[in-house]
Amino acid sequence: MRPAKHTLATSALVACAIAVLAWASSVHAQDFAPNYDGPKYQLDEEGNVSKVYNLDPSGATNDYCLPDQFSGRVAKRKFDESGLIITGAVLEFDDGTRQFVNIEVDADAMDMMTTRFVAQGLQILLKEGREASLKLYRCGAAGRVLYVDAVW
Repeated sequence: MRPAKHTLATSALVACAIAVLAWASSVHAQDFAPNYDGPKYQLDEEGNVSKVYNLDPSGATNDYCLPDQFSGRVAKRKFDESGLIITGAVLEFDDGTRQFVNIEVDADAMDMMTTRFVAQGLQILLKEGREASLKLYRCGAAGRVLYVDAVW
């Protein structure tokens, strides 16, 4: 029996394919390196976005902001000019009161795949009528201006 002619080339191709798959799975896992300073997302076991976080990392270091967390029903959403990125939402609470929250997404701090998952995640997690939990920062006088850091 004759050995295959392209054994070395085939081995190199297989090694290359394995390296690409390993890279793709690490990117898909999306926790990047610990020093990644942009928005992040978390996927559930079915591959759907279950959490978007690190949207406002500057809020944690701002002396005029205090961390908070609450849940409510999404009553309304506000989008940017493209109609794809949510820039704000109104949450309604059990007692009927409503609160506007700002959502600042720095698209320049993300690669294209992260931008897609963060935008899609915010659209799904902040769908009108859906219950949403938020981690946010209360800033300004009496903490009246709210900036979202995480949604799940």
